[in-house]
Amino acid sequence: MGGMHWGAAGALLFVGMSSGCVRANPKYDVQGLEAAVDDDGGSESGSASTGSDEVGGDAGSAGTEPGATSGGTSAGSDEDSGGIPIPDPDDPDLMLYASLDSLASVQSPEVGVGSGMVGAVAPEQVESPVGFGLRSVLPTQWFAFPQHDGQVANIDHAAGSLSMFLLSEATQVDIGGAALFSLAGVIPDGGGLRMATTGPLEGNEIIVDYYDIDGQNHRTYYPGSVLPPGAWVRLELDWRADVGVDEHNIELWIDGEWIEPLPGSATGPMEVGPASAKDVMIFGSWLLGGGISARARFDEIEIYSGL
Repeated sequence: MGGMHWGAAGALLFVGMSSGCVRANPKYDVQGLEAAVDDDGGSESGSASTGSDEVGGDAGSAGTEPGATSGGTSAGSDEDSGGIPIPDPDDPDLMLYASLDSLASVQSPEVGVGSGMVGAVAPEQVESPVGFGLRSVLPTQWFAFPQHDGQVANIDHAAGSLSMFLLSEATQVDIGGAALFSLAGVIPDGGGLRMATTGPLEGNEIIVDYYDIDGQNHRTYYPGSVLPPGAWVRLELDWRADVGVDEHNIELWIDGEWIEPLPGSATGPMEVGPASAKDVMIFGSWLLGGGISARARFDEIEIYSGL
């Protein structure tokens, strides 16, 4: 699962749907996902208030110094994941994998380097399509992984892929939206990414911000309807800096189907910097100090290199 879909994926057939144009992800087992979600029995939404912060503005780098111990344990089998393939720990493109079956998977991910961390309020353990995941509904209820341990990186700013299971608890009437995650490193390193759902004042859209080496934001927009509240989906976000002039920097896949960006989304090549040992990848918020919450549940975090 995971990996990049640029190039050959662009030749696949486009199919019109109510949420926009989509196309199937050839690397994704949709039937396996549907079976696992059905077996799990679904989940109820329980949104919590996050204050008056809004997701449309800019935020700086997380700016923290994670530890430097290595995870390095192997991933489990298909039986462990309800029939859904889990990543091969020997895949050379796999940079980080955290099952999120417990907080121990954050502190020492199954694949990747450095020690993860959690917010002042630890994320809640919840059932997910693949065992257990983590729930973040408070601004300080986040978890994070280091981008780099000083020698080895867990993410490639220039091109990569993030895959995970996600259940959003934010509704379209929530003012301020929800900050899902921030692959921090906006300034001075460049290349940070952030994803959020916006509130009704901003059109109830999904936004993905990709920052260049100068800290300039390149934003991609998606219809919020592709992320229904209270339902587990398999989300994959691909990014690439060295695209053509009219090509999008971001590709979003939901349950194995490509989602067409909305008009006005960023295109064209950009320059980004390398991952930094001073920055982290935050899930459940955009900021280590709080900010606004994701109001979401996460499971099976996978990050791949795209080069």
